[in-house]
Amino acid sequence: MKLLAWSCVAAAVTACGAGSNRSDPPSDPIGFTFQTADGSLSSIGWTGVFHNIKGDPGAAFGVTATDCDHGVCQFEGPVDPIDPVKRRRCLYRTSTLCAADRDCPVDSSNQPTSCVYIYDSPLATPLQGGDGKFGACAFTYIPVLGLDQRPTIQGTLNLVSGEVNIAKLTVLLVLNANPQLPGTFAGVCPVCMGDPSPNDGIKGGTCQKSSVPDPLTGHIDPGVPTDVQCDVNRYGDQPGYNFGYSMDCSPTLKPNAGTPTPFGGAFSSAGYTISITDDSPACTDPSFKDANGFCGMCNDTSRRACRKQADCGSDVACVGASMPGDPSNVMNVPVAGNLCDGGVCNWNEAEGFGTCKSLARTIRCYPSAISGSKDGMGNAVRISVPGRAGVDHGVYHADTANAFCTPAGTNAAVNKQVGLPGLTFQKRNFRIIPAFPEDQK
Repeated sequence: MKLLAWSCVAAAVTACGAGSNRSDPPSDPIGFTFQTADGSLSSIGWTGVFHNIKGDPGAAFGVTATDCDHGVCQFEGPVDPIDPVKRRRCLYRTSTLCAADRDCPVDSSNQPTSCVYIYDSPLATPLQGGDGKFGACAFTYIPVLGLDQRPTIQGTLNLVSGEVNIAKLTVLLVLNANPQLPGTFAGVCPVCMGDPSPNDGIKGGTCQKSSVPDPLTGHIDPGVPTDVQCDVNRYGDQPGYNFGYSMDCSPTLKPNAGTPTPFGGAFSSAGYTISITDDSPACTDPSFKDANGFCGMCNDTSRRACRKQADCGSDVACVGASMPGDPSNVMNVPVAGNLCDGGVCNWNEAEGFGTCKSLARTIRCYPSAISGSKDGMGNAVRISVPGRAGVDHGVYHADTANAFCTPAGTNAAVNKQVGLPGLTFQKRNFRIIPAFPEDQK
């Protein structure tokens, strides 16, 4: 399908106005391509170490319009987006394109690996494993079907206002964990060197092993394989990790290397607010012993994250600590609101991130309660992000956000660095391009 510059809004709502080069109203859209727009970011945990991770500028997914009525289209997916970059690939060999699981290499149990849609392309991070070595590779993907065998993306788009409500966006985050050495990582992602024009679908570069800031303390993922051509999909922005990375340069991802982390949810262009209340879990960091935080965990064996007592049921406490009953203390990390001096974070509502001083360093942060659910000025603590929706020359624009609590995992080093259990905040901005039956002619 080719793109159509749609100069009039859907026929169900309005007729074509002056200046249109079409005598008849356009047909209803048959689908949409969602492209990541400027301002998209993710922040994970309360330490600020993994805050303000910019959205992959090339990320895109497609959806099918299942019904359009009175100017509102329902959609579901994923399907192939209108994009030069092919994003449907094998989960454990991202360099391999696929149409179904059977197209992917078999794993160690001789079973085909999953054919999925890669969302955020691989990106190297300075995460430290339990062996003390730095460097890991992360990316996100969208399964074709969920565990319920239903589409993993569902929502609606208003053809007049551009209002978007994504009821479900299933995004899963994976890291190249090393299953032979639990709690460690295979190292920083392979890099794509020499590609002159990123995200054009043309493989003008070559996959190579990356370098790390300190070879004595860093791991390097060799990739599988390392001698293929590549198209750069994104660049890192942290010193020592600011190379070009590509889905064509497969990181070492193993089927038995851990459970993916949910990283999606529901998103709306109406805006988003999450607050700390008196029912929020109490912080366990001694510096904030009288304050509440955004997230805790249910004090049982379920390892569920919680925002309030009701999330755990009547018989289990929602507490501000990661598995406080863990006898080995592997996951018991005291939980604070942030690492700011005095807990004071300068939160930028419009941008969706905050900064503060911590031991003379400038770090990223979430707003934090100083006492109970209030900040130092007696105000209720909240993260509020304005939404946006509109249409310009047939292309829709939507700013959305959400947040949820991420529980602590089994890697104590990761829990401590990231600040888990803790809040995961996402700001996902989209440029949305419709497709019409006429485009296929």
